Amino acid sequence: MHRTLLFLLAVVSFPVSAVSRTTYILPPLAIVDAGETTTFRTYAANNDPLEVENVRVRYEIEGDATIEKIEPKSIGWTCAIEGKTAECTQQYVLSGEQGLEVTVRGGAANGASATLKMSATSPRPAPPEYDVSRATVQNHHALIVDTTADSGPGSLRAAFEAANALDVPAKIVFNLPPPVPAEGWFTIIPESPLPPITTQRIFIDGKSQTRFTGDTNTRGPEIAIDGHLAHYGLEVHSPCATRIEGLVLGNFDANSALWFTKTGVCATYAYPVDLRSVTDNYLGTDPTGTTAWPNMRGLRVDFGSGLVRNNVISGNSYSGMWVWVTAPQPEALTIENNRIGTAADGATPLPNGTTGILFGGRVSADVRGNVIANHPGMGIALVRGDSYVEIRQNSIRDNGGIGIDWGIDGVSSTTDADSTIDPNAPTLLASRYDATLNRTYFTVFAQVEYLPRPAGSAFHLDFYANRGSDGDGETWLGSVGGGGGGPNGGQPYEAWVGGDHRGKWVNATLTRSPVYFAKPPEISAEAAGWDDASTSELSNAILVN
Repeated sequence: MHRTLLFLLAVVSFPVSAVSRTTYILPPLAIVDAGETTTFRTYAANNDPLEVENVRVRYEIEGDATIEKIEPKSIGWTCAIEGKTAECTQQYVLSGEQGLEVTVRGGAANGASATLKMSATSPRPAPPEYDVSRATVQNHHALIVDTTADSGPGSLRAAFEAANALDVPAKIVFNLPPPVPAEGWFTIIPESPLPPITTQRIFIDGKSQTRFTGDTNTRGPEIAIDGHLAHYGLEVHSPCATRIEGLVLGNFDANSALWFTKTGVCATYAYPVDLRSVTDNYLGTDPTGTTAWPNMRGLRVDFGSGLVRNNVISGNSYSGMWVWVTAPQPEALTIENNRIGTAADGATPLPNGTTGILFGGRVSADVRGNVIANHPGMGIALVRGDSYVEIRQNSIRDNGGIGIDWGIDGVSSTTDADSTIDPNAPTLLASRYDATLNRTYFTVFAQVEYLPRPAGSAFHLDFYANRGSDGDGETWLGSVGGGGGGPNGGQPYEAWVGGDHRGKWVNATLTRSPVYFAKPPEISAEAAGWDDASTSELSNAILVN
């Protein structure tokens, strides 16, 4: 889906002889490790058609940080830095924005913060100054885990408890001392459920152990959390930024290995800092990624935005991943490059017990580039409702049910009007190979109802090669775009993908995408169809001759 998130920036401005100018800083909040750097994108904008002469932009740090570098993104700027202050000058600022990237190094104190202030002046017609724009650089408060014990100083449980007591971003760092166990990883076995994490912002960094003792487990993470005594997995309810990276979570048989949700509202939400992510974890396997350590489910996601990337989610008793959101969501959940139902190699079968991914409630998601295979149920199952789920360029194979199942009822029938329900699958009518152009052509009928105005429809067809006529969409071949069809006047037409695909069974999906026009304020987003777009089930398969 890759949506562009739009902002209404609270920028400051002032008029000078009918000239309005602004300054602002993005992001408004950056979170770093103590002593590390971060870069802010700062802007001085002239909103008048006339140029402004002799502009000076001043930066000042309040708190424990220093300005390390300024890189103008427009020609003509001259900058001078003196520790906590800097000044950049430009002879002419034309109408529009002038960007300068400012690199700030945070202080060495755990949890310290500092404020970057930006202002600008021009001598015309008097020396006025913009109201000051501000951004914050905030150090993590590092919490060290240096024992595999269930409780006490240096334990994971103590780190969770300490994080919940903080009012600054917490980072849990693993520093377990040598000798490294013979198997190549450290195992923590909680004797009872770990406390839910409720602090505003949390980063659990399993990869930190690698930086301390080296890559001792070349097959996967160095930190394993074995839940066979605790039964209940990690619950993360932080309302702001949450990052879980580089962990093995297995044997939590009473619920998901990781229940990634939120409670309350982020008090100082700052995009993109406060997106949530689950990356590079093994959820349901041992640290080699080859043997099941089954949880009830691998990952439960009850938030509307964030990133699930490069995880192994396999070997669990029920679905690998359960996404259940019931409230409208302004942003999308991205699920990409995961191995779901296979070992870490992406090939060896290691199925979850039912379905690869189950979507329910109201969900907005982009599922792309994953391997989803070997399940007794569907590859991806979706409850019908107000959902926008794009499913593109994945390898879905060898599942007992169909690869993509809207309604969890098998193959859905075609409807004359799909503007208010899930999109129709395309129909492949014929195929031919053109040796001169090295292209495989398909005759396709895509029955797409235009969405209600002021949004119209376009679509993408994704073609997949399969070993047999019942394939789930095993190998992505390519995609083409198109306009509306079906009851709005469409006819069968030819689409092509590069290469010689003779001897392969090929099927396709249709991803309906809205084309947005200006929306009158009296028409709601839902009435305009802004949330009504997604990927269909797979088409019929035809053998390319």
